[in-house]
Amino acid sequence: MQLIGSIRAWSFIIKIILFEAIEAYDKALEIDPNDAESWNNKGVSLGLLGRFDEALQAFGQATTLNSSYAEAWYNMGMFWIFRKIIQLRSKRPKGRLR
Repeated sequence: MQLIGSIRAWSFIIKIILFEAIEAYDKALEIDPNDAESWNNKGVSLGLLGRFDEALQAFGQATTLNSSYAEAWYNMGMFWIFRKIIQLRSKRPKGRLR
């Protein structure tokens, strides 16, 4: 039981850190909306929170600003895959193991 409580506590802390990171990237983007790195990093934070559509939009903005930004393209692809897996898993019949 203690391990589960610790995992929940760490999960909560990580979510707080990600929300704070998103706020920081928003402030940075108010100052410089053409900062592709901030858009990419915001996308990662959003994606880790499961906010895939918003993450993909942020990666799209990063790659629009810098079309050779390989890390943003990679992140976009990975979070698109994560979103697709979750969509497919949610359509599976309940009670099925595989």
